[in-house]
Amino acid sequence: MFDRISIDPSVCHGQACIKGTRIPVHQIVSMLANGDTIEGLLRAYPHIERADINACLEYAAALAEDKFDLKYSLIIEATSDPNFFGFFSPDLEGFTGVGHSIEYCLYKAKWGMEEHVTLLADQETPIPDANPNPTVVVQNEAELAPAA
Repeated sequence: MFDRISIDPSVCHGQACIKGTRIPVHQIVSMLANGDTIEGLLRAYPHIERADINACLEYAAALAEDKFDLKYSLIIEATSDPNFFGFFSPDLEGFTGVGHSIEYCLYKAKWGMEEHVTLLADQETPIPDANPNPTVVVQNEAELAPAA
């Protein structure tokens, strides 16, 4: 779907970038939001094409749509490894995951929650009601207390 966008943990810490570059999607979208023109971006970055900029906008729109369509709250935690984030839902027992960027965690969580609910249904396990006001929290990983 996004053949001009890549997410690679070894490039820009896993941020979505224009494929073959180190230009993050959020940079292009922010520059446009702050008044830069597509023509100005093409002059500033002669190695990208108009289709790359359009792909950034399409990716941002898809991400925004997915972000607000979660059925349960989500907590994303930065780990001691800068290449990975952990995530879980306080509303959906047993649902956890790992991703290499916050945006990838959001994407994985949206579809993972749906799969988790399907699994609960298949196992005839109670399914919690969807949260009418789900939240997304990004925080540092909680430190574990030493064992006594």
